[in-house]
Amino acid sequence: MGTALAHMLRADAGAAEAPGSRTGQPAVLRSVSWSRIAGPGLQPAGSQVDQARMVARRLAAAGRPVSRRALRSGGVTGSNEALNALARMLSAERARCADSG
Repeated sequence: MGTALAHMLRADAGAAEAPGSRTGQPAVLRSVSWSRIAGPGLQPAGSQVDQARMVARRLAAAGRPVSRRALRSGGVTGSNEALNALARMLSAERARCADSG
């Protein structure tokens, strides 16, 4: 099953890169590694991060931790891996703000 999924993802990536292809970047986050989320350069879709930050602010106001499930419940879409990475990134940002404030 995993091999079939890998082939499908490769086929989708190849179709998006083909000349004359009308498929653009996906509107939702795909499964990405932590280094792609936090690394210099590549970042997930901006609107997804903005939406995740709004959800994180609401969670902080309620005194609840930022988690994959909480982000998903707030309407942020993506793979478990991507949402976990976003949750870690937002929690780290929150901790830095608390330390500097």
